[in-house]
Amino acid sequence: MVLAFIAVVWLGVFSTLALFGIYRPVGKKRARWLVALELPSETFRRSSWQLFLVSVLGLFLELLMIRWISSELTIFAYFKNFVLIACFLGFGLGAYLCRQPINLAALLAPLVYFAFLLKLPWPELRQLVASFTAMLGSSTEVDVWGVPNFAWNVETLRGLAGMLVVVVPLFSLLSLIFIPIGQATARMLEESRDGIKAYSINIAGSLVGVLLYTGLSLLYQPPATWFVVAGAMLFAAFPGSRRIRMVTLVTIAICVAMVTLPDSKAKVREVLIEGMDVGIAKTDWSPYQK
Repeated sequence: MVLAFIAVVWLGVFSTLALFGIYRPVGKKRARWLVALELPSETFRRSSWQLFLVSVLGLFLELLMIRWISSELTIFAYFKNFVLIACFLGFGLGAYLCRQPINLAALLAPLVYFAFLLKLPWPELRQLVASFTAMLGSSTEVDVWGVPNFAWNVETLRGLAGMLVVVVPLFSLLSLIFIPIGQATARMLEESRDGIKAYSINIAGSLVGVLLYTGLSLLYQPPATWFVVAGAMLFAAFPGSRRIRMVTLVTIAICVAMVTLPDSKAKVREVLIEGMDVGIAKTDWSPYQK
């Protein structure tokens, strides 16, 4: 599990620092690979339809990340505001940075990171991810889903510090996902000739994004469907070069492939009902929880 911990921390910290390098002050030199997915300045013009699509995507993706992360990392189903605040922070940073070039690397790279973190069938990694709930839950003053409140000693503090080294990059990467969406939304609102109309479109699109995700949840759709829908909206809302479209397609394909992998426990656990073997356990996504 030590190797998995080192890999998660190193990749998380490196990815965070590298991607935040995209937003260095204007005029500062950036590595060529950091600007490879930068959208041309004319991508976002005064288009009501594009503003609507970006608004739908923003709320849809926000709900997707909140539910997906909280379901796979169960400690964040208890600390529900963790993912929510990260999404809000990223969107706010995007609004502040709306004058800077919009770079889809900040959105796509963290999605791949989370897909591998949550679903890669590496036993040591799965064990590490499962330990998040125990280590972070032990820091609360109440029992969280059977996790006892550990005594504060050197070993407990060391374990908690190790988990925080993982959690801080997770928070940063979640925020990064929403910076391009915040940039695009704020830029189109700022350049609109009719601010009230543009803001009304933004609100309407946000409501549609919420309703769309809610509808998929009511239909018991799994994360693979969520990512397919999010990918289609990305293609429509963020038109770019052929290279950008290809990278977007590959990223969504990776996410869909990873989230369709069965849970490691479900692959080996057989369900017994009244003494009868009914086969391998199966994961369903209800409108409420996994």
